Amino acid sequence: MNIHLARLNRDLKRKGERIKLRRYAGTNTQIFTEVDLLAFVRGYTPQELAAGSGIQAVDSFVILSPTALFAAQWPGGQQPLEPPFNPDPHLPKKGDHAIIQGRARTVEVASPIYDVDELVRIEMRVLG
Repeated sequence: MNIHLARLNRDLKRKGERIKLRRYAGTNTQIFTEVDLLAFVRGYTPQELAAGSGIQAVDSFVILSPTALFAAQWPGGQQPLEPPFNPDPHLPKKGDHAIIQGRARTVEVASPIYDVDELVRIEMRVLG
């Protein structure tokens, strides 16, 4: 395991906050898949809230480890598309929901962070 990923997993076990990541499917009758995760959740600094950034004071910055997503095979049932359209189906995406402190929040952006081609963390901006 990558040293950066191992460190993140260790730090999350010691200081992480429990959240749920949820993806809905269907149009009329919506069903969802959900995974429990440890995450670091924080608000944005005044510098990050600068005019024109699009970030609101109620938004949060969330750091996840991919380890729990892969272990749970979340969200399940999806195959990657053929290149060049092959995003990893395990990654959160815009429109997914993060349940943080009992409140459903919407994922606006999810950015995968790689170290030498290995996914070592996921950073998200959640709204609300």
